[in-house]
Amino acid sequence: MKKIILLIAIVFLCFIGTTKAQDAQNTVTVTDMAGREVSFRQPVKRIILIFGKEIYEFSSLLGDEIEDKLVAWGPALKTSDNDAYITFIKRFPRLQKIPFLGSYHKGTLNMEQILALKPDLVIAEVSMTWRADVINQVEKAKLPYLVLDMASDPFQGKVQSKSLLLLGKVLGKEEKAKEITDFADSHIDTIFSRLSRIKSPVPSVYIEEATSVEFYGNTHGYDKNRKLLTWGAVFGQVRCNNIAVNKICYMGQINPEYLLKADPDVIILIGSSGNLDFPTSIRLGYNVSKSEALSRLQDFTKRPGWENLQAVKNHRIYALSHEFIQHNMGFVGLEQIVKWLYPDEFKDINPEEDLQEFHNKFMPVPYNGVWMIGLEDK
Repeated sequence: MKKIILLIAIVFLCFIGTTKAQDAQNTVTVTDMAGREVSFRQPVKRIILIFGKEIYEFSSLLGDEIEDKLVAWGPALKTSDNDAYITFIKRFPRLQKIPFLGSYHKGTLNMEQILALKPDLVIAEVSMTWRADVINQVEKAKLPYLVLDMASDPFQGKVQSKSLLLLGKVLGKEEKAKEITDFADSHIDTIFSRLSRIKSPVPSVYIEEATSVEFYGNTHGYDKNRKLLTWGAVFGQVRCNNIAVNKICYMGQINPEYLLKADPDVIILIGSSGNLDFPTSIRLGYNVSKSEALSRLQDFTKRPGWENLQAVKNHRIYALSHEFIQHNMGFVGLEQIVKWLYPDEFKDINPEEDLQEFHNKFMPVPYNGVWMIGLEDK
């Protein structure tokens, strides 16, 4: 009897050991962009995007698999990058049938809805971790979530590339992720190498998220910790004087009188294909025509006093897609910015051709539309 009991015990322990070994083999552990060490079961089969815009990155890694694996997403793509939403839905029709989540920005995220979908990977943006009310809900629900950071310091900090490599590991697409990041990083490294050798005068610049002609949108300076983030970080790295630094904490509206007095050499307006509630916003994206983009840009030159700005007089006012701060094709935005700041030094680069090549190589949707434009682009 004792021998039988001993034999059963040995078999049981062997079973437990084998199960644990299998569990270890069927999980992948990473350190996410919030510094958390997290493990995910493999293979990933049910994905939720709390924000929603990460569809660019997921589709570039997963291709047609995205239709089977994405079970819910946030509303941001549809509300703030509508052209992309239309483009991706056309390419992946089944995405139109998956449910939208509530918006974490508006406090309408429904944890019960997320839990009912039984995800094995939930994607959160690093900005979510700054919202205690949201992140506490996520932690309490014990969701298997991975924090990405696409925007805080996209180029010198290469958070876009680091985030994609994380995704590649979790999704079992490491080789594809490395191919994409190597391509983007090589362009970024080339730009910063060439910038370091420039000796010409440093231009002053004003940037604005151009929501409306009628009122000023946000510009970017230091945050409360004297740190540059997102567009503030970008313009803090490209050898220019951002007139909002020391005037704006993180982001906010510039004083129009100060802008007119500062009289920047260059003005760059940030736009998107969203902002559908603002008919005079800068529109850029997959379904925007050159004539529409140029017309919107010209309207901003008619703001009170802007006719006296040297940037307007010299046709050095431009529009750039906001999506470059949030996606792995962002290096194209960097190329375009330095070309506008230093047209002679970077006259040999062609950002639009590079954006088209990126789409041809890595994106499941075709390149189309207008993503950057200047007054001289008639």
